[in-house]
Amino acid sequence: MPDSQPNLDFYKLNLDRPTLTAIEQLLTYIEFLIDPAQKSEDLTYLYKLKNDLVQIKGQKKKQGSKMVAADVRGLKHAFNAHKVASQETKGISSYLLLFYAAECGMKSVWLKRNNLRTTNDIADSTLLSPDGHNLDRWKKELKLSASIGETPHFSLDNGGSDLGIEKAHQVWRYGIRMDSEKQERVVEWLEKVCKWVTEEINR
Repeated sequence: MPDSQPNLDFYKLNLDRPTLTAIEQLLTYIEFLIDPAQKSEDLTYLYKLKNDLVQIKGQKKKQGSKMVAADVRGLKHAFNAHKVASQETKGISSYLLLFYAAECGMKSVWLKRNNLRTTNDIADSTLLSPDGHNLDRWKKELKLSASIGETPHFSLDNGGSDLGIEKAHQVWRYGIRMDSEKQERVVEWLEKVCKWVTEEINR
């Protein structure tokens, strides 16, 4: 193996399951050619690659059997429904619905821009898993203007390190207390995103 290990990211390649299996078998063959006493770092690298492949194969199997395709019209309807419902309630239920409104709205705009009918037509599977709820990823894909602001992070009320926006819906869904000041910033950002979506879909 070369002195420097290549930085391979199988998640970005959108490989089908047979190709992933073939690569996994090739890595297993290479594994037996490596002397663990001499090349322990190379084996560690191979194990990481094989683990990535197993994870991706599992995600693709899950997507194929359980994920339901959403189309532009349905996502637009969900955006409006969640946004209205978020205004009719308060607290974490309101925030949770606002998050889902932003997510549905962003996906609706993205599909329309890319001339795709449903989420099943998305070639890059990482947009759905693991980044389906990662609004920062969707913000970058949509190239949202600077007026929206940087995607906020937050921490829990009991402290700890900052968490990404993709975790916010889980915190609100399960009633976990978020730091109040950071929660306010997250909600304000979601409201800006929803305002932007409204302008986009009404053009």
